[in-house]
Amino acid sequence: PIFPGDAHQAIAAYYNPTLVPTQITIRDLGTGEEISRASSLERIDSLRFSPGGRSFQASVSIPGVVASRIRSWDTFTGQPLGPAIEFDGS
Repeated sequence: PIFPGDAHQAIAAYYNPTLVPTQITIRDLGTGEEISRASSLERIDSLRFSPGGRSFQASVSIPGVVASRIRSWDTFTGQPLGPAIEFDGS
C-alpha cells in the first residue's frame, strides 16, 4: 500500500514521539472524495488526523507513486509544524 500503517505512525512520531493518530482520513481535495485505497493515484491532496483534540493535515505529493513528500501544519492556526519529511511510500 502507499500508506502502510507504520507510515502513519512515522508522520505522527516525527512531531511527537508519544503521539498516536486517533483518526486518519485520506481525501482528494479536488473532488472532496474520501479515498480508502490510493494505489492508483499520482497525488493525494491531504492526510488528516486528530490526536488529542488537535487537528493536523499533511499534503502529500507522490511522483510515480514511489517517493512521498509531506508537509504538515496545524489546521487551527495555519502554522507549519516542521520541515518537510520524505519517505518511500511504495
